[in-house]
Amino acid sequence: RDRAAELVDASVEVGTFHAIGKSILEKANVPAKVASFINQNVKLKQFVATQLGECLKDEKLLSLYTEFFINFDAPTVNEHEEFKTISSYAKWLSQNLQTLDGTKVKSYGELLIANFLFIHGIEYEYEKEYFRTIEVKSGKFYKPDFYLPNQKCFIEYFGIDENKNTAPFIDKEDYNDKIAWKLKTHKYYNTDLISLYYYQNRVGNLSSCLEGALLQRNVKLEKKSDKEIFKKIVETGKHEKFIDLLIRFLTQFKENQRNLTLSELKNKASNDKRSLLFLTLFESILKRYQLSLERNGEIDFGDMIDTASDLVRDHRFKVNWKYIIIDEFQ
Repeated sequence: RDRAAELVDASVEVGTFHAIGKSILEKANVPAKVASFINQNVKLKQFVATQLGECLKDEKLLSLYTEFFINFDAPTVNEHEEFKTISSYAKWLSQNLQTLDGTKVKSYGELLIANFLFIHGIEYEYEKEYFRTIEVKSGKFYKPDFYLPNQKCFIEYFGIDENKNTAPFIDKEDYNDKIAWKLKTHKYYNTDLISLYYYQNRVGNLSSCLEGALLQRNVKLEKKSDKEIFKKIVETGKHEKFIDLLIRFLTQFKENQRNLTLSELKNKASNDKRSLLFLTLFESILKRYQLSLERNGEIDFGDMIDTASDLVRDHRFKVNWKYIIIDEFQ
């Protein structure tokens, strides 16, 4: 404060955006009762968790919620286009792709496959060793992606497109040679293999291709209820992480609501199923959040800044500042 005063040769008022906004409201005699859970993370989390719980009593919203975790828990990526090096791919994998039953997998396609198997009550083992005799005889260490013990069936998810192209960081010839060896091995030892491919995931029919292959084998598919799936979402910690995501998004949204409305966000996300689904779930929380503020005659930090800005912009509050200095504005 003192150093700034020396630079501009004037008295200096120092404060955060929120503090100055609140000061403007008080000086303009505008009610500014700040919500009790604002700037208190524990209270805010309890509030959002409670409101989400109430929202999920609605069967349609619960269905959307479970769909989010079944198909869009991790951000959808095109591994062939978004990663140029093995290190960039490894960094993306470090987010720990975890299935609904807690299994950590190594690709988005595997995540979808594992979730499909889980929600349809199909027991599986991830990267179970093939037959050790095969490893010794061939000199190759082989662990198929999935093994279904009740159906005695293997599933491989091959990361190639229709033209057998691989991601840039994978040697195309070597990878396709390995695919050929795996197919030959299953044929030689007469083991049942379901082959699935990256291009099926890219066009959005990976799950339907898996379903068709299982039905051809007369596998009975019994989908778990949304309540059963929700229970697993809670057990694996995904529910709590989603609450944290809602809080971060709510804070960012409220502080930028004058620049971008929820409707505009939905329009921008019209071709992004994951974002649209999240925004639909978020909207239900936002409505309850706003209603709580209105009922209690309260405002949050976003409202505080917006209202103060309106007062100054509309000349309903006259400021005496000659200069505005913003430090580390981001």
